[in-house]
Amino acid sequence: MVKCRICSKKLKIISPSHLRTHNITTKEYRELYPNAPMVGEAYTHLSKYWDGEDNPMYGKPSSNKGKDVRSPEGKQRTTEGWRKWFEENPSVNRGENNPNYKGGPLLRECPICGGGFLVKPSLKERKKTCSKECDRKHRTIKMKGWKMPIEGRQKLSNLRMGEKNPAWRGGTSFEPYPPKFNSKLKEGVRRRDGYVCQLCGRTEVDNGRRMSVHHIDYNKKNCEEQNLITLCIVCNAKVNVDRSYWCLYFNSLMESKNIGIRANN
Repeated sequence: MVKCRICSKKLKIISPSHLRTHNITTKEYRELYPNAPMVGEAYTHLSKYWDGEDNPMYGKPSSNKGKDVRSPEGKQRTTEGWRKWFEENPSVNRGENNPNYKGGPLLRECPICGGGFLVKPSLKERKKTCSKECDRKHRTIKMKGWKMPIEGRQKLSNLRMGEKNPAWRGGTSFEPYPPKFNSKLKEGVRRRDGYVCQLCGRTEVDNGRRMSVHHIDYNKKNCEEQNLITLCIVCNAKVNVDRSYWCLYFNSLMESKNIGIRANN
């Protein structure tokens, strides 16, 4: 391990990235602490295998490709030095001088708002709209009327069937309703609730069919009128998720309405 003379932190190697946290370069650190080691003992013993002729790059000419474009002087530069050099030479490796130049931004018309916007050539196949808001509207229009193929729907259905479904309760949905849960009892519950869905307020005419009668505690055998409530077909399917929440919600609703009359009277 080697100790940094600035922060006294022990490191395997004093790297340029560590020195940048102190706003100092490697050259400046060596000038301030000329005798301070830069590499720990774990790396020092390896240096003998890379000295002189033992180095695999020994005697090979270094490639100057790229230096002629970026650094005419061929000198090493710090990050700040490169930034300053690019400010002084703004045209180098930019625009048409860049080998990856593809003609510059393209002007397009947004299909949603009709406004013009610029798009990079690399994004011309993906970016269709000018903003996120227009993109959401564009996706909605694009997906309108689209239906998943029957094969895809069947595949998703098989993935969430039986015990694979998070709402699985041991097959209780296949159990029959008791004789007490008959048409007379259900009609009395609907009449008590005014033939209106107690969750969304939809009427039986809006529902397009007879209202469903829901068991508040999800127990088919509990057919007391305080445990039954009128729901439309949409809400009846909606309350099958997060059952503990809906159980508390409907219980408090029944208590606030003070339901005490018998539904079959």
